[in-house]
Amino acid sequence: MIRDYIWRWCIIVNSGRYSTLLGTQDTEATMLVNRLQLCPELYGHGSRVANFAIEIAREMGLSLQSQEQIKIGGIFHDIGKLYIPNNILESKQLTLQEWDILKTHSQLGREAMEQSEYLSQFGTWVLYHHERFDGSGYPEGLAREQIPLAARIIAVADSLDAMISYRPYRDQSFSIIEAVYELRSLSGIQYDPNVIEVLDYISQRNFLSLLMCLL
Repeated sequence: MIRDYIWRWCIIVNSGRYSTLLGTQDTEATMLVNRLQLCPELYGHGSRVANFAIEIAREMGLSLQSQEQIKIGGIFHDIGKLYIPNNILESKQLTLQEWDILKTHSQLGREAMEQSEYLSQFGTWVLYHHERFDGSGYPEGLAREQIPLAARIIAVADSLDAMISYRPYRDQSFSIIEAVYELRSLSGIQYDPNVIEVLDYISQRNFLSLLMCLL
């Protein structure tokens, strides 16, 4: 099933010089978009996370405007990794010091978003997408409803795409069904149970829509 709303939000680059973000002209936003697109792996991951997030948000009954905003948060959620050394991003086994550096990407991401007057409104979601439902996440150890709903949705979408994609620290990736099963086992611990319940529902009743998110 091809859903019209997937294409209602997009980033268009004209001749590699100008970007239009949801009809909003913003020089700093354009620069961030261009930087993100120069890293195909990061941009591809963000695009898939955005698609998964908007699918969850739609099933949760959130407004079209909220869906589009969450998709922006998904696209940019890992933009802070542009400021992390490649040797850390590509490492198969991080030292404690390297792990501490990697965890700064959420704060660096918010700081990057704050360079844009338009994107700054989504910076909090970028900052908190690694918080955990039980309060064991970072950077502030927020729990439950202290974490913005959009960040809770992006966290699930982020983990889903990470599980089904290649990562240097593991031998093989999960299937979507295996990933959903794994996420379900962490419901109420790492992830919002309501968000996991919705994802589980989609996987059972409308699995094709999850496959479409990979396009």
